[in-house]
Amino acid sequence: MGKKVFLVSSGCYSAYKVEAIFTIRKKAEAYIKNIKKAYNGYNDIEEIELDKEFKKIKYSLWHVEMEKNGKVIDCKEMITRIDREGIDIDIDYYIDVCNDGHFYVDAKDETHAIKIANEKRAYLVANEAWEQTEL
Repeated sequence: MGKKVFLVSSGCYSAYKVEAIFTIRKKAEAYIKNIKKAYNGYNDIEEIELDKEFKKIKYSLWHVEMEKNGKVIDCKEMITRIDREGIDIDIDYYIDVCNDGHFYVDAKDETHAIKIANEKRAYLVANEAWEQTEL
């Protein structure tokens, strides 16, 4: 039996990502216990046996601007957590005065970012929650 690591992940489907990796299960459990007070979206701990092929996928912060109907206006990788309007990105999304959605997502690439943003857009529209956001 090879070495194992314990993954703490969050999200689901396209928004799934690994938050932390530990070599000791108790440390993964402590991480979730300490962080869960602020955020409750963590999944169960995943036990992974390592092999020579294991590598971490790099995620970056992306800004996706999208119309309510799903048409992508703009998608770019963020260099900083401050957007072009000077807003500190500590939010997942907002709807601007033109009724366009601005989504901030952690993704592997542009295609992945658009897919995550579109899932959030579809959820907002389906739940009649697509409305201008005050920042």
